[in-house]
Amino acid sequence: VVAAASLLMFEVLPHLTSMGTTTHSAELVQIPDFTPILNSPVALGGILYTGLVTTALALWVESQAFRRVPATDASLILTTEPLMAAGIGALTLGETFGVSDYVGAAMIVGACVLATVLDSPASGDDDCDPKVDDQCQLERKRPYKTV
Repeated sequence: VVAAASLLMFEVLPHLTSMGTTTHSAELVQIPDFTPILNSPVALGGILYTGLVTTALALWVESQAFRRVPATDASLILTTEPLMAAGIGALTLGETFGVSDYVGAAMIVGACVLATVLDSPASGDDDCDPKVDDQCQLERKRPYKTV
């Protein structure tokens, strides 16, 4: 979707800004020339590495790892991913944060804290340990009533 929108903007925006100055119909649609990219082993290698290793392989490893953790833990890890990316960007690239970045980070941390508090076991079930007893079901606090 993003690639299609980018290509559309790349093709349409110049025609919207020229407003009728183009007289030839061949100039209305320009398809980028990908020949230099396709002829370059370095460019093709970079594209393949980005698509296969940093995207496909990383998502496959991530999905395999998340199969082994509870859903709440997986969602907390995925929720904090933008914070980790921003922190690594700040440390390695010198990225700076604005007020909206701090507000967004506070909202993410607040949501994680709220999810952790709401998922804590209800009091009064101290003798119930699901790791020991397979029949033990801890009652969870919920912010709303379920039907």
